[in-house]
Amino acid sequence: MTDGWPRRRTAGYAAGVLILALVLTGCGEGPSEAPASERPVKLVTVSERDTLIERRFSGRTQAAERAWLAFRVGGVVESVAVERGERVDEGDLLARLDPRDFQRRVRELEGGLVEARAEQLMLERGAREEERRQLEARLEAAGAREEQAESEYRRVARMRDDGHVSQSEYDRARRALREAAADRRSAQEALTIAQAGGREEEREAARGRIRRIEAQLEQARDALEDSELRAPFTGYVAERDLEPHEPVQAHHPVVLFEDLESIEIEVGIPEGLLAWRDRLEAVEVRIPALDDARFSASIRSVGVDVLPGRQTYPVKVRLETPDPLTLPATALDPDRVLPGMTAEVAFRARPEPGVGVVLPPSALVEHAEGYAVWVRDPEDGRVAPRQVEVLGADGRGVRVQGDLEPGDEVVSAGAGRLREGQRTRRFNDESPASGRDTGAGGNRP
Repeated sequence: MTDGWPRRRTAGYAAGVLILALVLTGCGEGPSEAPASERPVKLVTVSERDTLIERRFSGRTQAAERAWLAFRVGGVVESVAVERGERVDEGDLLARLDPRDFQRRVRELEGGLVEARAEQLMLERGAREEERRQLEARLEAAGAREEQAESEYRRVARMRDDGHVSQSEYDRARRALREAAADRRSAQEALTIAQAGGREEEREAARGRIRRIEAQLEQARDALEDSELRAPFTGYVAERDLEPHEPVQAHHPVVLFEDLESIEIEVGIPEGLLAWRDRLEAVEVRIPALDDARFSASIRSVGVDVLPGRQTYPVKVRLETPDPLTLPATALDPDRVLPGMTAEVAFRARPEPGVGVVLPPSALVEHAEGYAVWVRDPEDGRVAPRQVEVLGADGRGVRVQGDLEPGDEVVSAGAGRLREGQRTRRFNDESPASGRDTGAGGNRP
C-alpha cells in the first residue's frame, strides 16, 4: 500500500473469516484495464439509508378500528340488511328487531303523560266553573244530610234516656251523624281545592309524576331506536352472527365491523430496541401477499409490559397511506390490504455514535493496518483512501466505521487496482461524473 494510508489500528479482524472472504472476492472484481490516467470504476454513494441500522419483525395485519356490534335491547330479529364482506356507510342499517313491543310501550307512556299533565293543570289552576258549581251543590246536600242526622240523633238520645229505644238504635243514630259530618267535610275540601287549586305538596307530587313518566318515555323511545342496529362508521362486515326470526339478547355481539381504510400491525420487539424510538427515522411494512409491496408506516403505540409468554414488548404500527412505496405491476389493489395478512415490519433508526455505515464487501481493501476504502472526488475524479474499521456483516453488506458521510462516492469495484490521487471515471461513462451509480448494486436490501 502507499504512504497515503491512514495509520490507525482497527478492530477489523474481529469480523472473522467471513468478512475476509467477502473482501478477497471483491478485490478480484473490476473492469478491464484502462489508461492509467483515468481508470473506470464502479461507485456506490453513501446515503442516509446506509447510515441507518435496521431490524425486521413479522406480524399480521389487523383493522385499526374494529368492533363487535350488539343490540342494546333484546328481541326477535325482524330483518338483516347486510352480508359478510359487504361495505357499509356510517349510519346505514345493519339489522332490525321486531318493533311492535317497543312501539306499544311508547304509546302507553305518551297517554299516561297526557293524563298526568291534565291532573297537574287542575291542581295548579283549580277546577272549571261548572265543576265548582257541582261541588257547591254537593256541599249543600252534605250539609243538609248532616243537619238531618243531627236532629235524628238528638231525638233518639232523648228517647234512650226515657227508656223507649235500645242502645243499638242509639249507636246507629250516632254513627249516621258522624258519617254525614265526614261527607260534609269532604265536600268542603273538594270545593276549596277547586276554588284555590291543590296544596303545594300535591302540586309537587304531580310534577314529580310527570318527570318520572317523561324519563320512562325517553327510555322507551331510545329502546325503539335501539331496535335498529346501524353502522357506527364506514367499514366492512367481517362477521355476522344473527338470522331473521331468531331471538337475540341485549348486548350480545352479533356483527363484527371493521374499517379497512386504516390498517395496523402488532409486532413484539425485544427490550433492547425500546431506545430506538428516540432515534427512529422510518418504519416500512412489506406485504408478501401483495407481491412484496411496501408501505410507509408510523408507530401508534408501544406497550409498557411484555407480551404473555414472550419477553417482547407489543408495538403497533399503522400504514400511513394506501399508496405503496414499491408496488410490482402484478400486485393486487393496494387499498385491499386485508386483516390477517402476513406482514414484515422494518424499523430504521439513526445509530448511536460509532455504529458506522453499510458498504458492499467489494469496496474494502485490506492492508497491513487493517481495511480502507477509496473515496472519489466528484469534481476531478481523483481518489483518496479512507481508513475504516469493520464492525461486522448484516443483511445488506458490511458495516464499517470511519470518516464517511452521506454523499461520499466510494469505489465498489476495481478498488484493488487504484493508487492515491489517481483519476477515475464511472464505469461505462466517457468522462467522470457525479451522483449515485444505480448499477453498483449490493447497497440496498
